[in-house]
Amino acid sequence: MGKHRLPGILQLSGLAASLIVLQACSGIGAVSGDMPLKVESDPPGATIYLLDKAIGETPVTISQQQLYPAGYDAGKHRMYGSLSFRKEGCEDLTKRIHYNDFSSRLSVELNCEDTATVSELPSDTPVKPTPSSAQSNEEPPGVSENRDRENISEVTTPPASTAPPIHGKAGEVADRQSAGLTIKQRLLRIDGLKREGMISEEEYRQARKRILDEL
Repeated sequence: MGKHRLPGILQLSGLAASLIVLQACSGIGAVSGDMPLKVESDPPGATIYLLDKAIGETPVTISQQQLYPAGYDAGKHRMYGSLSFRKEGCEDLTKRIHYNDFSSRLSVELNCEDTATVSELPSDTPVKPTPSSAQSNEEPPGVSENRDRENISEVTTPPASTAPPIHGKAGEVADRQSAGLTIKQRLLRIDGLKREGMISEEEYRQARKRILDEL
């Protein structure tokens, strides 16, 4: 009787081990359910680039697995988690995506040249400046210098991340082991600490949110 039960026990043990491996290979996106990110632009039709590769035109929906791929060129780590918007006649725009952006729709406004008024005029019709525009181009002496001083004074340091730190020895271990690593390596590190039981579920969520907020 005991000899017949042994193969069945071994099969169950192998199945359990396979499930653990599948969970580990499921990637970071599986933690949050791979929430899609809806991206729009004004004007629409802008080409979106991820890690220097075009992935579509706005409006478009992007998954977390697309935004945070498991494998990528290490030389492009500064572009990891960022989207670049390009459209003819508009300035290029790069947007760093944060974890909280997935719960809402991302909408960006592109700075485009306003050439509609000039293009609608006949080719032989000269464009004459209006008195108001001519006067606006002339500034009294000293106005430009004052404006430069105001612009400099308005430059502020970006606010620090408000994500709560991980407290306790488990948080210290995660912070110490994650120092000097890339975003991908830090996410994989805390995922391993959670599987090994060194940090709790709540500490894992806080650490993951803090890392993604630093993008």
